[in-house]
Amino acid sequence: MISCWQKTEVDKDVEVRLADTYKEAGVSITITTLTDVLAFYIGLATPFRSVQSFCLYTSTALLFCYIFNITFFGACLALNGRREKGNRHWLTCMKVPEATGDGRGCCVGGAYDEDTHTEFEMPMNSFFKNYYGPFLTRVGRHIHVFLLLALYVAAALGAGFVFLQEREANDIEEQFTPVNGPAKLERAIVVENFPQSEEFSDLRLASEGTYASLIITGLKEENILTEAAFNDIIELDRQVKSITTGNTFENLCAKTKGRCISNAILDIINYNATEIVSSNITYPMNNDIFLGTTIGGVKLDSSELTSARAVRLFYFLDEKKTKETPCWLDGFLKLLSNSTEQKTVHVSYFTSISRQNEFENNSDSIIPLFSVTYVLAITISVLSCLRLDCVRTKVWVAALGVVSAGMAVLASFGLLLFCGMPFAMTVETAPFLILGVGVDDMFIMISCWQKTEVDKDVEVRLADTYKEAGVSITITTLTDVLAFYIGLATPFRSVQSFCLYTSTQSFCYVLTT
Repeated sequence: MISCWQKTEVDKDVEVRLADTYKEAGVSITITTLTDVLAFYIGLATPFRSVQSFCLYTSTALLFCYIFNITFFGACLALNGRREKGNRHWLTCMKVPEATGDGRGCCVGGAYDEDTHTEFEMPMNSFFKNYYGPFLTRVGRHIHVFLLLALYVAAALGAGFVFLQEREANDIEEQFTPVNGPAKLERAIVVENFPQSEEFSDLRLASEGTYASLIITGLKEENILTEAAFNDIIELDRQVKSITTGNTFENLCAKTKGRCISNAILDIINYNATEIVSSNITYPMNNDIFLGTTIGGVKLDSSELTSARAVRLFYFLDEKKTKETPCWLDGFLKLLSNSTEQKTVHVSYFTSISRQNEFENNSDSIIPLFSVTYVLAITISVLSCLRLDCVRTKVWVAALGVVSAGMAVLASFGLLLFCGMPFAMTVETAPFLILGVGVDDMFIMISCWQKTEVDKDVEVRLADTYKEAGVSITITTLTDVLAFYIGLATPFRSVQSFCLYTSTQSFCYVLTT
């Protein structure tokens, strides 16, 4: 907006200058804001509440940013315009002499000199004018070479996606808890002072452990301490212990005194369902065995157990056998998911990897949203650049501008995957941001291209376009990249991964320019 404002004539009324500014910049900022907001609203379809929250807050902030740019910032430009028209200094509000030390006033011929830039912009403007111009002349002369070169680079770096599955880092604890958080330090102290001995004890576990679990209830919330219910429970226990996935439960189970950790309630009845009725079981302690984690929803007569609504069975595995246990747990999940409902009981199941599996499976649901986002971005871009004049229309240019942003994602992500950088689930939202930046740069460049003279050579028009747009897209890209690189200082690995992948959006700048 500032760039468009500076092109207006100073001697005109502020209202006219403001209207001319928004006439020039309004379409670009409206379309780019619209594509960004739509992209993040589509992200609300993800099943992850953290991503939903991120998309909701970001899309809302973009809307308000647009509103305040139109209202508040427009009023600031108008205020600045009144100061310019009266030749008043922006700090003192006092009139400035018409002539300065170099013989020029604040204004030359009623309008700003087209080469007037801030001290920060001047080096970049000089670069685009004196050095980048000759290079762009070569681009204009050898169009096919640079088109194919960009495609080959994107394809070559995009080959890094073959390592995507290997680089995925979706461990919930590792990615979403602080690297040096107090909980991890305290756990290290527990492990150091209370290590697991050869005899397994769930009370000495410093983590959740490796296990499978069943919660068994009556079909109609009835008393489950019946012979019929325990016949089903014992059969389920037998099926679980019979799972073989290269290794049996006997080989993988956590052991004490050479025997697998068993379930106390089944030991009490000696795996005989008829004894559940005749046995006098006390609660919560029965013969020095704690039953509080095994039986739930109890009713007591004094301390004797008369009825219960749920029974929980645990199957602990040896944590040291990290390569074999996941296969057995997958077999457990497959068995329970395919088993039919029991006649007398209802079974719920959970494992130490269930949460992680669900997290990874649900993350795949974000991928289809990318196609929807890019279709919308291409559609909006094409419609905004559509002209009835078949010569001046920019339909294909707009579509290829969105493709350029996609190539940037392909190249930058592929490069980091080649370098072995972890790919967290949060990175899957990064293309939304990169798409917004790429489309924004594209509209700025198209706007500047349309101001060039059609009868000039393509090389000259391209150089004039970058002379006008180069500073703007360079500054915005630089600030975005720096902002995300600063985000690498966070102690959360998932945020670090997101910032690292998103900061490589410099490829979007390279492919756009």
